[in-house]
Amino acid sequence: MLLFTFNSLHAQSESLLRLTANASQKYCPKTEQPIVTDFNIEGNYDGDISALYIQISSGYKRGSDELKLLGNFDNISGQWNTSEAKFTLKSINGSALTHSQLIEAVKSVVFFSSDSNPTVDRYISITIGNANFLPSSGHYYEFVSAVNITWTAANSAAESKSYFGMQGYLATIQSREEAVLVGELSPGVGWIGGTDQEQEGVWKWAGGPEKGITFWEGGVNGSSPNFAFWNNNEPNNLGNEDYAHITDNSIGINGSWNDLPNQTTTSGSYQAKGYVVEYGGMPGDPELDFSTSTRLIMAQITEINDVEGCENKALKMTISANVPEVNWYDSETGGNLLFKGLSYTAQLTQTTTFWLDPYSEDCPADTRVPLRAVIYSYPKILTPLLIIEQCDEDDSNDGIALFNLTGFESKLSLHYQNETFEYFTSIDLSQSSKIVHPEEFQNNAFEQIVYVKVTAPGDCFEDTSILLKVSANSIDADFYQTFETCETAVKTELPGIEGWKMDTFDLLRSEIIASNIKFQEQNILISFYSNGKDAVLGGNTITFHSPSDQYFMETPYLQPIWARIDNLDLNQISCLGVQEVALLKVNKLPEFERTDDQKIVCLNLDPVQIGGNSTDERDYQYTWERNGVAFENNIPESDNRIAVSDGGRYVVTATTTDGTNCSRSLEILLTRSEMAHISQDDLLVEDLIGDTGNITLNTENLGSGDYEFSLDDSSGPYQDKAFFEGVYPGIIELYVRDKNGCGISKISVSLLGHMKFFSPNGDGINDYWQILGVNEDFQSNSRIYIYDRYGKLLANLRPSEMGWDGTFNGNPLPQNDYWFQVFFEDGRTHSGHFSLLRNP
Repeated sequence: MLLFTFNSLHAQSESLLRLTANASQKYCPKTEQPIVTDFNIEGNYDGDISALYIQISSGYKRGSDELKLLGNFDNISGQWNTSEAKFTLKSINGSALTHSQLIEAVKSVVFFSSDSNPTVDRYISITIGNANFLPSSGHYYEFVSAVNITWTAANSAAESKSYFGMQGYLATIQSREEAVLVGELSPGVGWIGGTDQEQEGVWKWAGGPEKGITFWEGGVNGSSPNFAFWNNNEPNNLGNEDYAHITDNSIGINGSWNDLPNQTTTSGSYQAKGYVVEYGGMPGDPELDFSTSTRLIMAQITEINDVEGCENKALKMTISANVPEVNWYDSETGGNLLFKGLSYTAQLTQTTTFWLDPYSEDCPADTRVPLRAVIYSYPKILTPLLIIEQCDEDDSNDGIALFNLTGFESKLSLHYQNETFEYFTSIDLSQSSKIVHPEEFQNNAFEQIVYVKVTAPGDCFEDTSILLKVSANSIDADFYQTFETCETAVKTELPGIEGWKMDTFDLLRSEIIASNIKFQEQNILISFYSNGKDAVLGGNTITFHSPSDQYFMETPYLQPIWARIDNLDLNQISCLGVQEVALLKVNKLPEFERTDDQKIVCLNLDPVQIGGNSTDERDYQYTWERNGVAFENNIPESDNRIAVSDGGRYVVTATTTDGTNCSRSLEILLTRSEMAHISQDDLLVEDLIGDTGNITLNTENLGSGDYEFSLDDSSGPYQDKAFFEGVYPGIIELYVRDKNGCGISKISVSLLGHMKFFSPNGDGINDYWQILGVNEDFQSNSRIYIYDRYGKLLANLRPSEMGWDGTFNGNPLPQNDYWFQVFFEDGRTHSGHFSLLRNP
């Protein structure tokens, strides 16, 4: 964002200056590019211009983007502010700058991004004055620092402010872009104009053009009818929080909002630091022309797809981009520029790759994107007429049969895999004669010609034809075989579906040939199918390309197998027989389940039982193992349950007893855990380093459990880290809880320190002063001495005593600062001072 600072910033309600800049330009990645190609300042202003502020108001990427000034200027220097995305141009000696000086400086400011492929456009705005300007809203924003200000006071203060005649109000944020500028790129965070003080849970804007408009309904899980940018788990109304505030950057989502009470805490992340004033859009506001903006377009191709076409046929290739002109090259680097634009038409003879670049020709960015135009040849027809014979399986023997026309495509065209086939009964290939279901075509005569249109990718087609003939058939009816197997335990197929290898079908084929002497004396082809219809049509043949291939059943548990026998001694295939010849049978595995839900074994508790039980009516035999080693049954007269006292991988296997001998195994994973073992040797205490200290617990000796940690309360809250930072001095109870429920361990921790003040007024609160973190168990032999400011010894304390009551020789001493020195039992010494407070 570009801003001008004037010596008399608010001296008048409107500016006679008019700023203009080019609307946009492409940015060349990883180059230092001027932010404007044209910039001008027209008109006069009753005041001096001594500085210029340049800010990336939208699209800013912290850590990658930067603005800098190129060249040398006699009286102008530049400074970049990363957190506000703002670059300052200012007079070195504070003197006024002329329009020509400012214009030359602006044109010498460059933008650089280290991102090699930026995708979000950067908006840069130009305005007079030091308030942030957002081009999309046309409004101005100013953060006012005011620590501990209430929301109501901030609201009044904002409405009392003006900016070049524009009425101020607490910011009313209407978009993500506005939220980023106000929240992330502002020099501070503070109050904004949202409140639900009128009705709890109904958040409205309190001022500005949006006054009274609801922008949020509900609490944490509420919704917005327009726009809202609450932080995680906000608004939560903790302690009557009725006013919206931009969240401190240390909490949650950067630049988001949270609800706070009118009077916030006086310190910390939830302390009011100020407020954000917005200018613009109010009735009576002047129309100002001192702001302009420019845009750096991060050129990119938004949609590009490979295309297909036919050789020597015009092919139109169209892409989408966020710029109107894209360069088309014939090489990934260098090469020839073929075309500029978004839609290119070419007539190609072979598959070609074009390389597209959305940037200008002189941009060195390596951003060319490939577009592949796949060019296909016309179909290579193998024969003008293919003769096909089919078996007539019905009793009428009328020469009418079903044909699977699609099964002969490899005999019609050389490259059939990449082509589509359409079938017609008329030579003119009219749509009225198109065969809708060519995989189940029924002829109407002993001989019939079917016309075929063969189309390659790119809509290139040729035509050919098929002559259909119907032949006789026969097969023996008394042949049948049954094959059995146990169901696989772990598989991706549905229950009852198994894969059968080629040797099963080889055996079945041998049995068929041996069943009738006529099959042994002829050159026949035996093909297998899952159903009679496929066997008649010759479609979906069960095939194996290698001995490891498998055929997967289509019917669970019981799959009939059909055979088709074709005579190969004829010029055209003649069908000798189609019949169901075998049954593939799958025997079910044992059906059983766990009888327990144990997941944890606590080493410090009693053994637990695990087991399985049948879920159907069959009886099984059970065996066990642990971590790959057999585990003996240890519960009398029961082989389906065992008692375990340690974790591990347990496997129970159930085996059928009905003769099928099918087995299934169930894995039970038990995690070993235990209550933590803690000693003082495991503790590392950092104390006497400030107002607070740190506690670290060495977790190496705790045990095999999964532990979490808490201070002073066995019920929590607990944390995963065994490190506590910022702990106040004293005798602290450290709790270690096993997440698996094996128990809670406790140990006392001494963290040394001293009281900063005490008030011996007899109210029972801070009536005695004492060193913290010592007692009869910790540092019990320490010696504590108290002095006045002149070094006079006033008291000598022991850790076991109550403490010093603020008297000397029985007489109360006055309110003042006093000094102490302590000699701890462990050899350390510590000294300092504290305050004795008395009521006036």
